[in-house]
Amino acid sequence: MARISRLAQVLAVVTLSFLCSAVPAMAADALADPVESLLVFNNASSAAMPGLEAQEEYSLALAGEETPYFPTSVQPQKAPPLPLHTIEGVGGALFVPTAYLVNPGPEGTVAGMPAVSMTYLNTLKGKDLLSVAVTRTFWRKLEVGYALTRLYLGNLPHAIWKGTGLSTSKGDVLLHNFNARCLILEENTFGDWCPSVVAGMQTKYNSSMRDLDNDLGGIPAMMGYEKSNGVDYVLTFSKTIPPDTFGLPPIILTAGVRNSQASNMGLTGFGKDYSTTFECDIAVLLAENLAVGYEFRQKQDPYHPIAPFKKEYDLHAIRCAWIINDRLTLAGALSYMGTLTNTDVPLALGLQLKYEF
Repeated sequence: MARISRLAQVLAVVTLSFLCSAVPAMAADALADPVESLLVFNNASSAAMPGLEAQEEYSLALAGEETPYFPTSVQPQKAPPLPLHTIEGVGGALFVPTAYLVNPGPEGTVAGMPAVSMTYLNTLKGKDLLSVAVTRTFWRKLEVGYALTRLYLGNLPHAIWKGTGLSTSKGDVLLHNFNARCLILEENTFGDWCPSVVAGMQTKYNSSMRDLDNDLGGIPAMMGYEKSNGVDYVLTFSKTIPPDTFGLPPIILTAGVRNSQASNMGLTGFGKDYSTTFECDIAVLLAENLAVGYEFRQKQDPYHPIAPFKKEYDLHAIRCAWIINDRLTLAGALSYMGTLTNTDVPLALGLQLKYEF
């Protein structure tokens, strides 16, 4: 029953986030001057990532003095719905952000349309993770978003009771991610070698760890748990190698550095000291609607393990993304997560469904 209740909370937050993001945009579109909107799209590049430009053609016909022009074809091709959402709710892969913003819209866009996603990760060890996210990009420069991540703890409460005699009613933890990312350097600004550069700040709040710490008599605090909230500072570089440069399809290379206090990305709280870690991703566009990739994210464990809790390890994942159409993407992933609380996770299965309005 507790798990159903938590899931209901997740779905309620997704629905409210979508309504808050989508309704103002739809209203603005309904009130916009159709001719002005047409001109904006006509003069814009709708590519979200280099190498994936969409060609847009319009034919205007004279309709008389009352309505001087009207479009005979007003179906501009939207940019492909990439990148995906990370489980923390920013544009990227499964765990690693990329330096491309989500659904920025064509040139001249003030507020891009929102994008929403749901990601499910099963560890095959009695624990699972569910993340729902919504993002929106403004002025093609600023991506803001929110994600609610739920981790089901599986057998952890029983293992704690068995080892210490302490019990907790917490069967899962909830992590709130409030994100802002800014494009500080556009790709190719200083030449073909120049990457895209994005700086991000992820403010996180864990609404469950304080109660868990109290239930367990301060054991997490003994390990190094300090607080329920923290901020990750992330700097990300991405560069797309155009097709046929090396006789290969388009390749997107990403590297980033992160400064964080988080344990398990904040799912198990935050320590006292900041640590700087490295992360990277490589994606290959095998076809117009198919991309594969590998990602790596270094983790610096801020805690001192005490049974039954175990030390953290770096994350690895491979993924495949199917671009179903210009709005919908379905992605699957296989991930090595090392350990998660008290469980070794050599293989986790992930699935994400993402929609751009």
